[in-house]
Formats: sequence, C-alpha cells, structure tokens
Amino acid sequence: MQPYEPYTGTEGWAEPSVEETVALLEHVFKDRAGAKCKGLAGAAFMAENYSWPEQVTKLVAAVDNVQAPYET
Repeated sequence: MQPYEPYTGTEGWAEPSVEETVALLEHVFKDRAGAKCKGLAGAAFMAENYSWPEQVTKLVAAVDNVQAPYET
C-alpha cells in the first residue's frame, strides 16, 4: 500500500493471505501464556494512550491548531 497524506506509516501493508492468518492464529492458540502477556501489554498501552481524556486533549490541540491562523 502506498502511503498518502495524511495517512503515513503504511509502508509494507498488504492483504494477508488466508494461510498466513491461519498460521498466526494457530501460533496464538498454542502459546496461550505468550498471547495473554501480549494482550495485557496491549490493553495497558491502549488505556494509557487512547483513553478519553488523552483523546480529548489531542482533539482540543488539533482544533486549536486549525483555529489559530484565523484568530486576530
């Protein structure tokens, strides 16, 4: 996938194959402890970085940036 503004960071993205998806799901199923550890780490990251207060702060900053050029 070719990145385009404002969506960057998509280099290397592609449609996954069914075989690849099944293999990864089987790996997760076989390594339950590792999957749980990754899941808990991901949940903590999401709670810290994507909470409502965090997102509202980002939204207000974005609105301020758009509004700033129009203020006199």
